[in-house]
Amino acid sequence: MRGISQDTAAYHPGLYLTPAQQTEAVEALIQELPKFRLKAVPDDCGECLICLEELHIGHEVRGLPCAHNFHVECIDQWVRLNVKCTRCRCSVFPDLDLSALSNLQSSSTQQPSSQGNAETTEARYIRSQPQSESYFLRLQSLIYPVHTDTALELTIP
Repeated sequence: MRGISQDTAAYHPGLYLTPAQQTEAVEALIQELPKFRLKAVPDDCGECLICLEELHIGHEVRGLPCAHNFHVECIDQWVRLNVKCTRCRCSVFPDLDLSALSNLQSSSTQQPSSQGNAETTEARYIRSQPQSESYFLRLQSLIYPVHTDTALELTIP
């Protein structure tokens, strides 16, 4: 007799990637998350829940879609192990396109990956969707972009 988990297990394309492909996909997704420097510390998020250190003005943080911020090094390490926000448990990658992950295996066997192709790699896994306006409105008074050439402009319409 087969167990229930075998009969009801859903197909998930990401489960069939090699470890190297999984690592490549996660690293590309992490680099898609925006980096900022704090210009004020949020009242409700005054510490990094990963390292338990207080956040200070000028710290470089990475913003998650749920509008929570963590030290870049801390959240990058965390997301390699767990794709949920440590504060609210929301998905770090809500727009993940799993169909792109299943296509990765066939495309990577046809052409070798190149290191200078990070933009193509990153775009491969993310669905095109506009950023949440409320996310940016909440962050506007607290952060400023680290890289001004690639940063999104935070303005109230």
